[in-house]
Amino acid sequence: MKRKNITISVLIIPLLILVSCNNTPQEKTTIKPVANKPVAKTKYVYTNLIADYPIIKDSAAFIEKLIASSKIDLPSPRFKSVISYYKKLKIYGSNKPVYLIQYYFGEESMMYYPWRYQLFLDETGKYIGNERADSFALITVFKDKNPLLMTVCSDPHGVGYHCFYKYDEKKDSLINILVGDEAGITYNANDYYEMNEPFGLKLLVKDDNKDGYNDIIFYGKRLSLFDSKTGKHYTEEKPLEKYDVEFVFLYHKNKDRFILED
Repeated sequence: MKRKNITISVLIIPLLILVSCNNTPQEKTTIKPVANKPVAKTKYVYTNLIADYPIIKDSAAFIEKLIASSKIDLPSPRFKSVISYYKKLKIYGSNKPVYLIQYYFGEESMMYYPWRYQLFLDETGKYIGNERADSFALITVFKDKNPLLMTVCSDPHGVGYHCFYKYDEKKDSLINILVGDEAGITYNANDYYEMNEPFGLKLLVKDDNKDGYNDIIFYGKRLSLFDSKTGKHYTEEKPLEKYDVEFVFLYHKNKDRFILED
């Protein structure tokens, strides 16, 4: 982690956040993204899902086929069942299209937070994986290349991380190529121990090490809110400490990965 002041022009991506309102300090929740691994996938295939794209003639039947093809874990009963996003995209790593479908099933048990799945189908309609992100956006990193799919995932306490996905044709999967972003580094809305300002740090894409390839940088402020020596809890408005943070993920061409700089 580097602590330093920086003044730069950035593209800020608005992100969905969730802040816990319990006033009693809890133990930190640890969740970690798995870099270099594909999103969850199964062997089930339904090629008729995209036959009428972009039209969904029968939403109930479409959703049931989508659930059957992916075998995603869902509450029962479901009080809501909505397709909130359905687009054909081209993602970095391939010129073949990928269908991204976001299925929202209602704010029920926190066990199922964030109450939505992003499901991915290849150009034939074959199910190739899913993500459970709070939000997502397409981010162009390399000129004349397709954008990466950025997702933001967090637990119910607001501790989370970013992923940047490429489409790997050989593995027929989306793979996270942002290495080193663990829980609470680039996204932290938890107000017990420490939090980010903004919760999802600002994003900057630039060639930081001047090697001819753009890198991914997150920066902003870190607020310390709990004094472990005294047990005193501080507020976001009056933190124990507030300092600048910057996290640089340098692009390694031979690995096709963005790796967190020490």
